[in-house]
Amino acid sequence: MKFLMTCTACAVLSAMAQTAISETADIDTAADQGYEDTIMVTTTSLGQEEKIEDVQASVEIIDQKMIQSLSGRSVPQVLNEATGLTLKDTGSSSQVYMRGFDDGHTLILVDGLRRTGKYGSSDLSGIMLEDVERIEIVRGPMSALYGADALAGVVNIITKKAVGEDRASITIIGGMAENKDRETGIVRASATLGGETVSHTFSVEVKERDEYRLDQSTIATDLPKESKKFFSYGNNIKLGDDTLQTRFEFWDQDDTSTGADRFSNPVAEYEKEKRYQFSGIYYHVGDNYLLDTNFGYGKSDADVDRGSGSETTKYSQMELNSYFRHFTTDNVTNIFGIGAKHEDIEVSMYTQEADRTNYNLLYQNEWDITDNLSTVVGVRYDDFSDFGSAITPRLSAKYDFGDTEFRIGYGEAFKAPHFTNMYGYFVRGGGSTIIEGNPDLQPEESKTYEVAVGHKGDGYRLDLVYHYSKVDNLINSAPNLTDPCLPPATRCIKYQNIDKAKISGTELTLTLYPADGLTVKGSIEYLDTEDETTGERLTESARITGKLHIAYVRNAMSYFLNAKTYQDYYAAPSLPRNAPNENSDYTVVDAKVSYAFDEDIELFGGVDNIMNKQMPDNMQLHGTPNDPGERYFYIGSTIKF
Repeated sequence: MKFLMTCTACAVLSAMAQTAISETADIDTAADQGYEDTIMVTTTSLGQEEKIEDVQASVEIIDQKMIQSLSGRSVPQVLNEATGLTLKDTGSSSQVYMRGFDDGHTLILVDGLRRTGKYGSSDLSGIMLEDVERIEIVRGPMSALYGADALAGVVNIITKKAVGEDRASITIIGGMAENKDRETGIVRASATLGGETVSHTFSVEVKERDEYRLDQSTIATDLPKESKKFFSYGNNIKLGDDTLQTRFEFWDQDDTSTGADRFSNPVAEYEKEKRYQFSGIYYHVGDNYLLDTNFGYGKSDADVDRGSGSETTKYSQMELNSYFRHFTTDNVTNIFGIGAKHEDIEVSMYTQEADRTNYNLLYQNEWDITDNLSTVVGVRYDDFSDFGSAITPRLSAKYDFGDTEFRIGYGEAFKAPHFTNMYGYFVRGGGSTIIEGNPDLQPEESKTYEVAVGHKGDGYRLDLVYHYSKVDNLINSAPNLTDPCLPPATRCIKYQNIDKAKISGTELTLTLYPADGLTVKGSIEYLDTEDETTGERLTESARITGKLHIAYVRNAMSYFLNAKTYQDYYAAPSLPRNAPNENSDYTVVDAKVSYAFDEDIELFGGVDNIMNKQMPDNMQLHGTPNDPGERYFYIGSTIKF
């Protein structure tokens, strides 16, 4: 850690030394920090990019400019700035909540493919920020394109690709919490080599972060000590109308923390994982069609002890998808897709090794009926080896009236029963409670309606979206009355399809360009949720969420402010056990300043959580606050070659 902090200081001094030979006049790279008018999206239209204004869904793009406005701790930190999303982020693991839906109802993709992880789940903490080109967020059901787990929406992380020119960069960041905990050293580097036909890209990231304790007198840590290493390699081969991209990723996590038993004795805890991923994309461009095939193989070996003993995971996944995009006429496009996915998983707390095979077929029609009216109609069929099949339709229509557009949509989605829900076996409460899986579970299902209006004026963009969802067959744990545990005194809980819910909400977003170099983006989200089984609000969401992003660029200087506020967040605190749900409010503000000495050297620094607000207990992940825990200071430098 001391070495990384020293490297940070050296990088900063090196950058400052360049001032003597650099001009501090207008610098193009700094002046270009404003947001582009044309943003391309790949997630909603398979096989081809489309302009964001043509997308028939609620879409947000987090691009490099937005990423660079933050301290650069992790992908979860970046994603938490998006409209409609709330993240719990401990540094070692994270959870994503979109539009009031539960964690696990948002599908996480990287370049359109799934990733492996602990317990058979994909975690954003295991994705290297240095690799990210942009993040595409689609709010709303997307099972008609991507199958299981996309009830709330999709987060698709688009990685950097080889660009056919030689270049490299290195970024070094050092930071520390106000109480001197959470010493941080992050080193990121990337390079691209090659020409127009064959090119290569390399990325590496090393992250070392000390633990954090809110109360320095306690034994238990509030945030773990992080030790993570990432590496990726990709290449791009282009031969005429054919393009082949392949990619390899490696991630090594060795995080440690200290817990406390009921007698306040220290207990060593840890999260360890090695993840390997090989993937590729093949494109062929024909006279009136595109063929897009992607494939991936991933493997995770993990060992986790969160205070209940070692829990190991061995998880592998193979995936193959092919999409044929036919430009039938000038205003009609038809997309046909076929795919397969196979998973094998072995978790130490499961009653058996498990596997799942999924085959799918999909069709989507995109029709520009007139210059103003367009429609999208799609349907997907999924067949699973362990619980049956699902058919999910999607349809929407958009009408453009000058600078104003209206959109209506309907979609169905489903979540496949998680392996833990089907095969898990957990002993909790000192042996007094047993939670067991249920292999007869059925998919969770949703039906969502959406109405949206957007207007683009001179220097601003305004969007208003209303959504309403009915969710059935929700999986929850309940007393097992048909197959009681032994001994009889033990409480036995079993996962069952017993719950249903309804969720409605309104999202208002406004982007302003009031002056040269100044961008202001804000959003307000209102949620009304109900557990129809109990009649109470759904937990883990705020009734009102507001987010604000301000970027101002003048010559070589850039100033950034990001703020988030949560009002009436409803959930139970971690302690005492079985505490009732309660409401809480929380506001956090981050600021950053950067200075570009020239096109190749940048110095930056900032403060996260300026007001030093403590996250309410009921918003935390099992009693662990969001990283970095309290006011956090950082400084860093990026050098390009």
